[in-house]
Amino acid sequence: MNDLLGGQIPLLFGAPTAVEPLATAGKIKVLGVTSEKPIPVAARRAGDQRNFPPFKIISYIGFMLPRNTPKLVIASLNKEVNQVLATDSMRAWLDKQGMVAVGGTPDDFRRQIEVDYQARGELVRALALPASERGKHHGNAIKRTGRFEGRILFLSEDADVVESQLRGTDVSPADALPLRSDVSTDEITPVWICYYYDEKLGEYPYLGLKCGQRLPVSAGSVKAGGFGVTVAGRRYGKGSSREASPYAEWCAGIRLVIAESFERIYRQNCRNLGIYTSTDFGLIERIRRGESIPISEFTQGEDELTAELVRRGGLFKLCARAKGRMVADHACHPHRGR
Repeated sequence: MNDLLGGQIPLLFGAPTAVEPLATAGKIKVLGVTSEKPIPVAARRAGDQRNFPPFKIISYIGFMLPRNTPKLVIASLNKEVNQVLATDSMRAWLDKQGMVAVGGTPDDFRRQIEVDYQARGELVRALALPASERGKHHGNAIKRTGRFEGRILFLSEDADVVESQLRGTDVSPADALPLRSDVSTDEITPVWICYYYDEKLGEYPYLGLKCGQRLPVSAGSVKAGGFGVTVAGRRYGKGSSREASPYAEWCAGIRLVIAESFERIYRQNCRNLGIYTSTDFGLIERIRRGESIPISEFTQGEDELTAELVRRGGLFKLCARAKGRMVADHACHPHRGR
């Protein structure tokens, strides 16, 4: 979104919650939706209800349970969830998020996943290069291994440890414990930093990081420190889904984030930008030894499209193979002439 507002790109497929306030302010213009029916956000805006058949792409949220969960438990939870989704208060809340309550049975959800998996798989196969041409077409090669240059920054709960690293001292994983958990996107890029949309963001990652009662990171210190890897605790990237957070990290030189766990939207934003993410702390010593890490280690357990996105090194590189086609929820472009 920052690149769209800054005129770096002419078109974006974006989430309703990110699109609506900017469209209302006249900063962008909504062209249409990629669902079969208008969503509530678009329906409230005259002229924004166009869809693009047969181009149908939607995103959804559902509940998943372990494979061996008893059927009675599944049925009970499904009943409760459907009842909540049917309430006026929940529907009103979802409407504000640009979402529609659907509900249904476990089999309904399973069929939706199967249909989408097949469609995405066909897209990935359609974009794939012949084996003889892989690695030499338009400079958009699929990476097989990656060597992570730069230092490793441990986001410790101890402000002294963080400041020591920023001054040039490398620390061991043990010395950095305990690591900061629940690092939010508000800490990675406080809201005022989001007014920047270009490489300037690289001066500001982690300015809101709170370690005890202190904020140990100052403007420019991460970039000047030559860091290429960030290490943290649980639920890294929680909070608002601002794209500026991983972009600030990327502009500062961060190419890999290792954490005990990640918030889903933050991790997807990283993948879109070409930042690798991992929960494998064993990578730390391997990187310090200078090993090249197989990219397959960052795609294990992922669906086919996500794995291809990671291998290509980000959304723009993937879409360079898509002959102009993009996959997401909404289309919009900068609103000119106002």
